[in-house]
Amino acid sequence: MSREDALASQTSVFGPANDNPRIQSKIPPPSQSGRTGLPFSVALGLFAGFAILRTSVKELRDIDLYWHVLAGEQLAQGTRVDGLGATWSFAPDAGEWVSTQWFAELLLFWTQSGGGWTAIAALRVLTGAGAIAILAATTLRGRPKMLAGFPFVVAAAAISFVTQERPQQATLVGAAVLGGVLLRGLATSKLPRWYLLIPSTVVWANLHGGWVLVPAVMGLVAVGRVSD
Repeated sequence: MSREDALASQTSVFGPANDNPRIQSKIPPPSQSGRTGLPFSVALGLFAGFAILRTSVKELRDIDLYWHVLAGEQLAQGTRVDGLGATWSFAPDAGEWVSTQWFAELLLFWTQSGGGWTAIAALRVLTGAGAIAILAATTLRGRPKMLAGFPFVVAAAAISFVTQERPQQATLVGAAVLGGVLLRGLATSKLPRWYLLIPSTVVWANLHGGWVLVPAVMGLVAVGRVSD
């Protein structure tokens, strides 16, 4: 038996003999073949970029956009929320109509008055890209890319297709954040801090009706907490 083989077969109080630098120098590095993490991550990144790009190539196509901006203009002029649209029709007023998206309509008016319709398109791209970025952070971070990649691709594609110039953009962003809250809550049985949850829910409720997802998700987290 050679001297190197004898050293390799020994174990000292400091650990295996393979910790010896003389032995480590003879151990070949692990094979790099079969690594798919980086290329798959690149593919996910390219898809996310494509999904974001798709939100930017659309023309303004929401048929309700003008009315949302008009409602926001009336709000900026001092019209009450329950008085919006009273002069939009020659037909008799059938009763009060209260917009549940008044804050989003006000934001759309401010955006249009400040930067024109191009600014509206830019707002659509920013909110769509933000939703996809948050989705990537909550879906892919800390998880095997091959496992988490499929739901991310499906959800990102859905966002790129439904992104429009309307208040629903608030729900796309909020739902992406809420997905992360749900995953964290199911894993740790912890609810989000109330001083963050309540104000953000109130703002969301005045942007779009999708805020009803909040109590549904909190209920799921609470059930998981009780079952644990």
